[in-house]
Amino acid sequence: MLFFNSYRPGSLCKKTTQSVITLFILLCLLTVLPLAGCKMNENNYFDDGKLKPGLVGDWKFEYEGGYELYTITANPDVFIYTDTFAGTWGGNIVHVSNFGENAGVLIIEYDIDKKQQWTDWNTMSDITPDGNFYGIYFTELKQNSVRLANTSDSLTNYGPTETETLEEAINKFTSGNKGDLTFPGGAAQIKQ
Repeated sequence: MLFFNSYRPGSLCKKTTQSVITLFILLCLLTVLPLAGCKMNENNYFDDGKLKPGLVGDWKFEYEGGYELYTITANPDVFIYTDTFAGTWGGNIVHVSNFGENAGVLIIEYDIDKKQQWTDWNTMSDITPDGNFYGIYFTELKQNSVRLANTSDSLTNYGPTETETLEEAINKFTSGNKGDLTFPGGAAQIKQ
């Protein structure tokens, strides 16, 4: 919007320059504002931070002599892990980082009576840490299958990965750290 009240030399140029700058700022704001509610992660994927509906359900992986069952519910967002040998543990899903359409990490806060136990297999001593926040990576999410991976720290002989705070967990369970915090490969779990 240019209004010309006078025709003094230079006034038209000054007002035009001010209008161009204002228009540039407005265009920048209109470009950035739609993205303000989303966060972009390291894979340039806009993460809404929500639990993917395709993850909700019971996911089973069978192995010789036993099975693993992952149960994920929504509203409330809950994660429960059941293993023939390790028993049952889980808690509330308190944060979701989606790395793409089919991959990410669920961060749970253990229920008081459902915290998993860690054992040092050399000494058979309990090495369960105090922290109550734990990450579960997921990849290759499809309609009837997904790869879910409990975290364990390969840098400490596959020891505990729990953190004291949610902020520590968010900073620890990233796409870039997945290689150090999970076992490579593994079969997919099938939706029950």
